[in-house]
Amino acid sequence: MVKHHRIILFAALALSLLTAMPAFAHAKTTYKTSKPVLSGAPTMGNDFSVSGVITPASTTKSRATVKIKLLMEMGGKYNVMDVHTAKLAKMPAGKSGTKYSLTLTIPMKGKHAVQVLQYRGGKLVSKSSITYFDVAEGSNAQQIAIDANSHADVVAPANTAIDVVFSHAVGCGATIHFLTGSFAKTSSSPLTFHSDGLPPGSYAWQCDMGPSCHGGTLVIQ
Repeated sequence: MVKHHRIILFAALALSLLTAMPAFAHAKTTYKTSKPVLSGAPTMGNDFSVSGVITPASTTKSRATVKIKLLMEMGGKYNVMDVHTAKLAKMPAGKSGTKYSLTLTIPMKGKHAVQVLQYRGGKLVSKSSITYFDVAEGSNAQQIAIDANSHADVVAPANTAIDVVFSHAVGCGATIHFLTGSFAKTSSSPLTFHSDGLPPGSYAWQCDMGPSCHGGTLVIQ
């Protein structure tokens, strides 16, 4: 009798596993679309790129289509200006996903934003976070790149119009500001400051948490 009960128990267990297998076999794929990154501070009439990564990678069996919505602030609301199809490219060996990119040119200044939509089989499967940025008037200023995570001094020419662009300015790094000098913030993404020209000297910058977090010096000479 005990043996008979064991046989029934094992049979029930096997049946339950067989019933559960389709659920595992058809587990839903998780699609992700990274927040778009800009190649530089956008200015009127000048090209800049928008890029990021989608996962899983686009394949012949699961081909992705990526659309990038360009928005502009009007009357306190962000309205869709246009929708573009992004180019897709393979990621370097060892990295997962597929890279998306698009070159944009915006003819007017003002507050703008981009959001990325990922489609598979014609269905929307993922949306990115929105990247907000300001489009400034065109400038012939020299662009100076500063890594917000580095404390190394960066050198720039004196009495020359410059745009200082901070990379990796996320979290508290987004509050980076110059302590001295005539700088005007022209973009939040990427964080950019403009100066029409500065006399020789050292100009410190830091985030709100102080120089021990994000901080450094722009040396004008």
